[in-house]
Amino acid sequence: MRGKYFEETVSRAVITVPAYFTDVQRRATAKAGELAGLTVERILNEPTAAALDYGLANLTQCKNILVYDLGGGTLDITALELFEGVIDVKAGSGNNRLGGKDFDETLMRFLAEPSGDERALMRLKRAAEECKIALSAQESFEVSVERRTQPHRVPHSQNPAGSPTECLILSGSPPSAVES
Repeated sequence: MRGKYFEETVSRAVITVPAYFTDVQRRATAKAGELAGLTVERILNEPTAAALDYGLANLTQCKNILVYDLGGGTLDITALELFEGVIDVKAGSGNNRLGGKDFDETLMRFLAEPSGDERALMRLKRAAEECKIALSAQESFEVSVERRTQPHRVPHSQNPAGSPTECLILSGSPPSAVES
């Protein structure tokens, strides 16, 4: 098989998959590679591949590393240890029910009870996404959600104690909406 971006024939591959993939999904991915004419050398979790790339660039260091991949719908994590030029993958796992969209939905429920009003729902979703993005770069953010009668302001911070983020991660369920 001729590589589209290479000037040489590609016959062997290491393929990355989401950490939550089951053995059946991993086997199907390997089979797809074989059907494409490749010898599949290994199937790796995506965060494990990222961790190995980081480890190869830092082989002289000795430390523990946690690599996470928070996608739109998934959270994948790999833990590894670097020591004496060795990269030791300690663990890797994933959750396909905990991703960026889940944080958006949890923030939406935290900010206000969703109504049947599509426009209000779109404004609420936009406010939740704006809050999530802002908290990636700053310590706190105030969200203003228009209600039928008056604006509803909810201060929110990166401190996870008692936050909707803590509830989502620890229990898998969001807190109740805040009353104004």
